[in-house]
Amino acid sequence: MKIKDKLKDEEIYNSLGKKKLNELIFSLGDETKFLDQHLKLFYDDDHLNKINRDLRRLDRLQGNNFIPSEEDGRDLVNGLLQRRREADKFNVYLFIEKLSDNRSDSSFLRFLANYVFKNKYGMFHVGLEIDGIVLEWGTGDAGPHLIYPRINTNKIYEKIAHIRINYDSNFSQEFNHSTNTFLQDWQHYMQNLFSTIINFMRMLLYFVLKIGVVPSNKLQIIAQKCVYWNRNYYYDPLNRNCQHFINEILETLNLKFNPKGEFKKFLDRIVQYADDRYLFQRREFLSRQDLDQFADQNWNMITNSWDKRLLLCYSDMMNNMYEYKYDEKWGPMNNKEKWIEREYELRTD
Repeated sequence: MKIKDKLKDEEIYNSLGKKKLNELIFSLGDETKFLDQHLKLFYDDDHLNKINRDLRRLDRLQGNNFIPSEEDGRDLVNGLLQRRREADKFNVYLFIEKLSDNRSDSSFLRFLANYVFKNKYGMFHVGLEIDGIVLEWGTGDAGPHLIYPRINTNKIYEKIAHIRINYDSNFSQEFNHSTNTFLQDWQHYMQNLFSTIINFMRMLLYFVLKIGVVPSNKLQIIAQKCVYWNRNYYYDPLNRNCQHFINEILETLNLKFNPKGEFKKFLDRIVQYADDRYLFQRREFLSRQDLDQFADQNWNMITNSWDKRLLLCYSDMMNNMYEYKYDEKWGPMNNKEKWIEREYELRTD
């Protein structure tokens, strides 16, 4: 009844028939239904097919007593690396966007939010995006008092910042550690190379199937938290706003986001001055080409991982501007594979 009352003043209440409305109410107030209807993340069948195809080919070669050369071994190892990259798909992003009525552009309101009310992200709306599914409190199709996850492509290019927060499941950490140990010295495994890589591929196949339903049970935790807020809380701009919700979700998931270096300067510029320019060490990137050239020349010389994460953040944001707003100043990226390698380097660091 409380969820129904929260919906009564919203447009969606009158746009749905009685049956659909009841289904929506139950899906927002029941953990299992919330998870099944709003947070189910499935992997592309094509990725599973690739792993199965690789396994069949490796079994066939092993059955024929094929002895791999060092070049063959390098190809097998690179294939394992590629499948491992593709399997690491549970991506969590924090997004920051301006409030309506130009409130985020008011220096006075930003001062109040930052120094009086101590909002971590100042006079801005924040939310989470999990593999394209948007989670936010204080706005949305079901009104300010309900968390109603949706796939919202508009959010991708409306936001002032789109920041990946690293996430690894326990399995992912163990699997990456095992494969990293193997990859550092794989030549010593030449006699049993097929068996070793087949075992890794089977572990990866199990991992993809498992994480495609509930990644390390984290989605279940998110569902519990969202349903609790839906059933018990009302939005309050001072005491229970979007930033309180996001901070609680991140804490529940044990995801820490405390940027340093250039990344901290970037967030400070947004929160304090609503300045979203692509600045880095006293230079400004005015195009995709500027960023690509700088990263190609300087990536390996940058020692602060947060500085590298900021360049990746800029890359993601520029790519979104190019793909969704068709702004050719921000794309296409010069070498997509190189940026994927850079992101993966930070995920497994």
